[in-house]
Amino acid sequence: MEPKYAQISMPLEAIDLHVANPRFDPVEDQRAAIHAVCEDQGPKLIALAEDILHEGTSPVDFIFVVKGTMEGRYVVADGNRRITALKLLSQPGRIDDTPFEEPLKKRMKHLASKFDQKKYEAITCIVAPDFEATRHWVSLRHTGENEGAGVVRWNGAATARFRGSSRGYGVIEFVREQLKSTADEGILDRFPVTNLERLLGDPDVRKHLGLTLKSGRLLSIIDPKSAAENLYEIMKDLKSPDVAVGDVYTKDDRRDYMKRMAPRIKSGVILPAPQALDPVDSGSGLAASPKPSAKAGPAKKGSTPSSKTRRVLIPRTTTFPVEAPRVNEIYRELRRLKVSLFPNAVAVLARVFLECSLDIYIKNLKLGADLSKEAGEGKQIKLKHKAACVKKHLVASGADASTVNAGYRVFTSAESPLSIEHLNLVVHNPHWHPDGPGLLRDWDVCEGFFRELWNRVK
Repeated sequence: MEPKYAQISMPLEAIDLHVANPRFDPVEDQRAAIHAVCEDQGPKLIALAEDILHEGTSPVDFIFVVKGTMEGRYVVADGNRRITALKLLSQPGRIDDTPFEEPLKKRMKHLASKFDQKKYEAITCIVAPDFEATRHWVSLRHTGENEGAGVVRWNGAATARFRGSSRGYGVIEFVREQLKSTADEGILDRFPVTNLERLLGDPDVRKHLGLTLKSGRLLSIIDPKSAAENLYEIMKDLKSPDVAVGDVYTKDDRRDYMKRMAPRIKSGVILPAPQALDPVDSGSGLAASPKPSAKAGPAKKGSTPSSKTRRVLIPRTTTFPVEAPRVNEIYRELRRLKVSLFPNAVAVLARVFLECSLDIYIKNLKLGADLSKEAGEGKQIKLKHKAACVKKHLVASGADASTVNAGYRVFTSAESPLSIEHLNLVVHNPHWHPDGPGLLRDWDVCEGFFRELWNRVK
């Protein structure tokens, strides 16, 4: 009996995109399918192409295909984004025909100019007998955890442990701590660390920045603020759409890059002894709780109960001056509903409470113009725009920047169960299951954001 699935290698030219890809409405031909993927993915497809260029295709996930109607041709069941990226990299003449805006076309052409087609003369694929035989596996990859049968996402703690070995994430937190409210959170949030880590791995670059490496730990040989300002200049530049991984990939690339950046780098004051950028055993998860002060004494009576023992999302000792009747009802329900028993109800109510809180703040503080500017003229206003608008106004109004920024990082983190992304999935994805313990943990981080917000609502 022949196996149901077979692993084979085939030319890229023999692989066709699925014209009925679930990511978009059905299209008529391959050109339209490439257009649809490019339009749907935008900068994400460029990021994927860049990763393929320098790291190759994933050894974990093969392209999943079925035989096409024409002899020797195959249709993608899973992996349409990867095949689209490979087709554009290998045939740069197609890039001008895509719906990408000019800056994205320019970036893709730059990547294509460095692409080695010989490495991808044969693509390893898994062949299924028909699309019906692919449905179960494709569904598990793209519809959430499915009670554990699908891909189970890491929670904030797991992500923090994994990132603990990453110099890039530690540097971001170092810059955030040293520069506090002077650093633009738009630069620091969701910063792509690949380029930064390539630079930090080069001893000549570290010397330019006033850094050194000892026993695997990054140390500053100049005063911490100057070191942070140097790193922040690099981060601002790397966040620019004009800088790609290929620009700092080789030793020569990095030397040329640092020559260009030299006028923006400070010499700083030399320290008597190198100082670590991060404390020993510090984690760097996006949703990690702020570290307690060394001078902090025992918790006072009435302080927020630990998420390890608390059973409700909002501690009953927490009080917000919520006057809007319905929002107050939601707030009180979140102080009573046990997360372990009603995780879906709590997650949905948390989503409503977040948006209502932001809406009331924006309305009462008359931030309509600021919100429109945040979203972009004529663009649809989304919850992420409201959160960013309120965050900026709170900090500008004198709210504690570290408290507000910590809460905002929860709302925008790809890992946090209390992020806007996850809360939207709770509402709109019938297969998404909220992470109850994660909701409790991350509320402890963002509670201060809500307190600053409600204390300023007039």
